[in-house]
Formats: sequence, C-alpha cells, structure tokens
Amino acid sequence: MVCFADIPEEALHIHTAKYRRFGLAFSKRLLIGKGARPVLYVPMGAKTQPMAKYEDVGEDWDELADLLPLEINPAFGGTTRSGDQGSPEIGEGPATRIADWIEDDLLAFVKFFDPTLPEDHIDNYYMEREWRTVRNIQFRLSDVAGVYVAPGYATRLATRFTDLAGQIAEL
Repeated sequence: MVCFADIPEEALHIHTAKYRRFGLAFSKRLLIGKGARPVLYVPMGAKTQPMAKYEDVGEDWDELADLLPLEINPAFGGTTRSGDQGSPEIGEGPATRIADWIEDDLLAFVKFFDPTLPEDHIDNYYMEREWRTVRNIQFRLSDVAGVYVAPGYATRLATRFTDLAGQIAEL
C-alpha cells in the first residue's frame, strides 16, 4: 500500500507536526493514472442501517479484512456460496474477481476515524485527506510536482537535484 495526503498547503502544519517535514508532491492526474484514489473515511459511532454502529464494525474491521478473502478467494482455499460447483480454479470465475475487488478495491480504501478528536490530535486521521493505491508507484523525477523539506535542507537538495531547484519549499 502506498499512501498520499491531499492537504492544502495552509493546513500542512498539522500534518508535518505529526509526521515530519519531508514530502514529495504529485499531481492528482498522475496518481489517478497510477491507480490511487481517495480513502473512504467512516466516522466511528455513526448510526447506519442495517449496521448498528460503525464503532462496532470498526472493532471487527481488521479481522473481517483478513477473513473475508480467505472465505471467498479460491487462491487461499476459500469456497464460494454459489452451490455445489466447488471453488473455481485460481484466476478464473466471478468468485475470484469478486474476492480481488473486495480485497483491493473496497477493504483497502476504508478508514475509520474518531470525529471527536481535535484536528491536531495524533490519532485524528480525517484531516489527512488520504489517497491510496495497493500497488507501488513508479515515477520519474519529472513527475514530481513539488518537494517539501525541513528548514536547512532546501539548498542541499537543490544542489544535488538541479531539476527540482524551483520546486523545493521549506516547511
């Protein structure tokens, strides 16, 4: 999993206080083209139907993420709910496609958060506006839209990577 944060520059101070002051910026177009997309934030304690509370689901989410693919993905010895045909071969059939979608395109993009925490709390993830991809992202230096560094590093980085000189900002 590769994670990104879609944070306006004026709000970076909250993020950098938690995670440090170094980062690469990429265009959304580039990231979308590489399979990245926004995380679905689910507030704990929210009432929904037919589920009772997200906080109840949140407590079981990691277990569900581990068990669900095992249950329906033939690659892990799982079985389908489609009758007596048994599990299709690995890489074949709708059960494998559904299992892949659940693993890679649903469970990997859900994140529970506590809406009662202040914005600057270390466990408040909502303000990160996270994007993810389940695959590694290969990029060229020319794909970098900006570089953020801690004070004192901009000159050193600009000297070493002259192509980035105009894109480096100290935080």
